[in-house]
Amino acid sequence: MYVVNIGLDPKTLDPESVVAFRNRAYGKLTDHYSIVVPSPATVVVNLSDTTTVYGMSGIHKAVQLLRMFWKTRALIRAGRCDVVTTQDMYYLGLLGVYFSRRYHLGFEVQVLGIEKLSPLRKRIALFVLRRAGVIRALSPRLRDRLIHEFGIPEEKITVVSIYVDAHKLGLDVRTLTGDDARSYEELVKSFRETYGAYFNFLTVSRLVPIKQIELQLEALKNLTATDKNIRLHIVGQGPHEGILKERVRALALTDYVIFHGYQSGYALGAFYLECDCFLLTSDYEGWGMVIVEAATAGIPIIMTDVGCAGELIVDGESGLVIPVRNVDAIKVAMERVVRDAVLRDALSVGATRALASLPSFETLLGEYKKNWELAWERRVQR
Repeated sequence: MYVVNIGLDPKTLDPESVVAFRNRAYGKLTDHYSIVVPSPATVVVNLSDTTTVYGMSGIHKAVQLLRMFWKTRALIRAGRCDVVTTQDMYYLGLLGVYFSRRYHLGFEVQVLGIEKLSPLRKRIALFVLRRAGVIRALSPRLRDRLIHEFGIPEEKITVVSIYVDAHKLGLDVRTLTGDDARSYEELVKSFRETYGAYFNFLTVSRLVPIKQIELQLEALKNLTATDKNIRLHIVGQGPHEGILKERVRALALTDYVIFHGYQSGYALGAFYLECDCFLLTSDYEGWGMVIVEAATAGIPIIMTDVGCAGELIVDGESGLVIPVRNVDAIKVAMERVVRDAVLRDALSVGATRALASLPSFETLLGEYKKNWELAWERRVQR
């Protein structure tokens, strides 16, 4: 079976990325797995003998979308596609509808999130979802929204989470050798010398408005009025970075907030292991892979009621779950974790236990293959 994934994530083009690791495994399930994604430059990357990524550039998104259309059509006409799967249910989904109908292919829609749902986007989503052979939802929360808000029959939806590979984070330091092990030790030593005397909160995120990091800053301002021993480490980059830094200056939090930029691998893992509590304050998450990473590191978690909250992270058991956009709730949760070492230990243990409920990578791969086979069976016949 040949599968073409019309995707959104240009990190797939990086052979060392976690996304590339997953896609190599998907390729082993097929005769060939092709991924078409937007990219700053038009490139072709062979991740393996059975996995190829095509990056399509363009001066703006419309041109990129058109070039992604052409590349997908070329793959289909070359006999390299039996099933098309799209990484959203909007404009990429429309491409999936066209190709599946025009060329009688299997069609799977991946629902990794539902956000920015304007009336137009909802109409497009309804059009796409009703014509998909299979809908793969990232979580039960998303499945339920598809059923209740979009009227999609439950039997058409399968829930398959994304595997989070924490191995490259060096969370088990025994996996590091040579230069990596020495570099990791230097990172840890430097962090402890600089911040070891403080209670360290950590957020790992794209710096965009939907992550609501401003609320963390407001809560921190309230906490530092009485406790000067707290620090917030922000790891990530994005278009909102300048606004956040200006907000830090306006709140007089320069001594309390540290921006570390983008980090990956064991450099990121060092933050998870050395900080005392993880914060996620998003308005929305499809799942929340950083939560799985934090749980793997054994760090207590505070998160808003989004993504895997209520499923992997249960309030009071494997983390503290708080309402969306509630500064007071963030402050209270942060204060509880700072003051209560017994609570921190209990949440860490609970998060570690919760990880055992996640399916193995092999199980997830089996679900992916089953979905593609089902999509092929449900294709529009000639």
